[in-house]
Amino acid sequence: MENLLMNTVTNLNHEYSTIESRVKAFRFDHPNGQIITEIVKDNESNGEIIFKAHAVVDGVIKATSHAMEIKGTSNVNMTSHIECAETSAIARALAMCGYMQKTQLESFEELENARLQREEIAKQEKLL
Repeated sequence: MENLLMNTVTNLNHEYSTIESRVKAFRFDHPNGQIITEIVKDNESNGEIIFKAHAVVDGVIKATSHAMEIKGTSNVNMTSHIECAETSAIARALAMCGYMQKTQLESFEELENARLQREEIAKQEKLL
């Protein structure tokens, strides 16, 4: 893995690789590699969506990961919960392949999304 391609974002005294840098590093190392995603669950009644992502090298699945989002649980999830779930699943699958900083599997984007969700819940609780 080309460490120079792994841009990092510092947050909470830890370094996290961005999803963009993970994908770029994977593509650099495996030009013919594939990142395959699929919707596992799409519950329109409660807005829950679950994605599965596979990192494939030379026709062999090297890693699989899942991610879930719920529509409306944060500002970004009002319109982009599907994209967020897919991106998080990809980031986690690539982390399983070693495309991450330190030992965390969480992407910076996942941590930021969790923070935003906590803020939104706190706002809603204050309104009640």
